[in-house]
Amino acid sequence: MTEPTETIGSLLARARSDRGLSQRGLARVLGVPQPTVAQVESGTRPLPTDWGVVESAAEVLGLHPRALHGRLLAERGRGARKSAGSP
Repeated sequence: MTEPTETIGSLLARARSDRGLSQRGLARVLGVPQPTVAQVESGTRPLPTDWGVVESAAEVLGLHPRALHGRLLAERGRGARKSAGSP
Protein backbone atom coordinates (compact mmCIF):
# COMPACT_ATOMS: atom_id res chain seq x y z
CA MET A 1 0.00 0.00 0.00
CA THR A 2 1.34 3.44 -0.92
CA GLU A 3 1.69 5.93 1.90
CA PRO A 4 0.08 9.35 1.36
CA THR A 5 2.65 12.01 0.47
CA GLU A 6 0.81 14.81 2.25
CA THR A 7 0.22 14.82 5.99
CA ILE A 8 -3.20 15.47 7.43
CA GLY A 9 -1.84 18.74 8.80
CA SER A 10 -0.75 19.97 5.38
CA LEU A 11 -4.03 18.81 3.81
CA LEU A 12 -5.94 20.66 6.51
CA ALA A 13 -3.88 23.83 6.03
CA ARG A 14 -4.48 23.76 2.27
CA ALA A 15 -8.21 23.06 2.62
CA ARG A 16 -8.51 25.83 5.22
CA SER A 17 -6.75 28.28 2.94
CA ASP A 18 -8.82 27.23 -0.09
CA ARG A 19 -11.99 27.96 1.88
CA GLY A 20 -10.73 31.33 3.11
CA LEU A 21 -10.76 30.22 6.75
CA SER A 22 -8.35 31.48 9.37
CA GLN A 23 -6.88 29.07 11.89
CA ARG A 24 -9.25 30.57 14.44
CA GLY A 25 -12.20 29.97 12.09
CA LEU A 26 -11.18 26.38 11.49
CA ALA A 27 -10.72 25.91 15.23
CA ARG A 28 -14.33 27.00 15.74
CA VAL A 29 -15.51 24.53 13.08
CA LEU A 30 -13.52 21.69 14.67
CA GLY A 31 -14.35 22.65 18.25
CA VAL A 32 -10.70 22.88 19.29
CA PRO A 33 -8.46 25.77 20.42
CA GLN A 34 -6.64 27.73 17.69
CA PRO A 35 -3.19 26.62 18.93
CA THR A 36 -4.28 23.02 18.30
CA VAL A 37 -4.97 23.86 14.64
CA ALA A 38 -1.56 25.55 14.34
CA GLN A 39 0.18 22.52 15.88
CA VAL A 40 -1.68 20.03 13.67
CA GLU A 41 -0.87 22.04 10.55
CA SER A 42 2.82 22.27 11.49
CA GLY A 43 2.99 18.56 12.30
CA THR A 44 3.94 19.00 15.94
CA ARG A 45 0.67 17.48 17.15
CA PRO A 46 -1.68 14.91 15.61
CA LEU A 47 -5.29 15.77 14.86
CA PRO A 48 -7.42 14.76 17.87
CA THR A 49 -9.25 11.50 17.16
CA ASP A 50 -12.48 12.53 18.89
CA TRP A 51 -15.18 11.50 16.41
CA GLY A 52 -16.72 14.99 16.29
CA VAL A 53 -13.36 16.53 15.35
CA VAL A 54 -12.74 13.82 12.74
CA GLU A 55 -16.19 14.34 11.19
CA SER A 56 -15.75 18.12 11.05
CA ALA A 57 -12.22 17.88 9.65
CA ALA A 58 -13.38 15.34 7.05
CA GLU A 59 -16.09 17.74 5.92
CA VAL A 60 -13.54 20.55 5.52
CA LEU A 61 -11.19 18.19 3.61
CA GLY A 62 -13.95 16.70 1.49
CA LEU A 63 -13.18 13.18 2.78
CA HIS A 64 -15.36 10.48 4.27
CA PRO A 65 -14.87 10.52 8.07
CA ARG A 66 -13.78 6.87 8.14
CA ALA A 67 -11.18 7.51 5.43
CA LEU A 68 -9.77 10.40 7.46
CA HIS A 69 -9.78 8.29 10.63
CA GLY A 70 -7.85 5.59 8.77
CA ARG A 71 -5.26 8.16 7.65
CA LEU A 72 -4.94 9.41 11.22
CA LEU A 73 -4.24 5.90 12.46
CA ALA A 74 -1.74 5.31 9.64
CA GLU A 75 0.11 8.55 10.42
CA ARG A 76 0.25 7.67 14.10
CA GLY A 77 1.57 4.21 13.22
CA ARG A 78 4.31 5.68 11.03
CA GLY A 79 5.24 8.08 13.83
CA ALA A 80 5.48 5.23 16.32
CA ARG A 81 7.72 3.23 13.96
CA LYS A 82 9.99 6.25 13.40
CA SER A 83 10.34 6.90 17.13
CA ALA A 84 11.23 3.22 17.63
CA GLY A 85 14.06 3.59 15.12
CA SER A 86 12.43 1.89 12.11
CA PRO A 87 12.73 3.55 8.68
